[in-house]
Amino acid sequence: MRTRTTAAVTAVLLLATLTACSSDTTPAHQAAASPTESMMSEAEADQLLEDLKQANEEADQLLDDIDATDSPADEPTDPDPTPTGPLTAFTYGTYLVGEDIAPGTYKTAGDTDGLCYWARSRDDSGELNSIIANHAAPGPARVTVHTGETFETTGCLEWTKTK
Repeated sequence: MRTRTTAAVTAVLLLATLTACSSDTTPAHQAAASPTESMMSEAEADQLLEDLKQANEEADQLLDDIDATDSPADEPTDPDPTPTGPLTAFTYGTYLVGEDIAPGTYKTAGDTDGLCYWARSRDDSGELNSIIANHAAPGPARVTVHTGETFETTGCLEWTKTK
């Protein structure tokens, strides 16, 4: 697709150049032109247009040949398949335990920017009184989360389920 687009853009630019060269023959331009400035003749413009059409047809044929040799096996697979069920490994974010992430014990190797913060909360309200436990760890950390809690993490390397 990109090759076909590139060929089309090239054709448009060449056609615009050809049009500009052949149409800028107003009396004002002719008067301003130096005696040594040469204009493209109509025959030269016609030949350039024919060459452009031929090149475009050849490019289209090449692209059709490429399209004909492509097979479904060449098609890329979905790079981000939809997860089935709660995650057991994740990075920063806010997660509902039992829905977004599986309940259990998780560990991280540490921080990404000097401090790994995590918090277990009763809900996702953001209120201080909803926090069950939290910690700002400068290194590895471990936490156990339960169904229905909200788990928030930032600045940590990937969390992975251990049990």
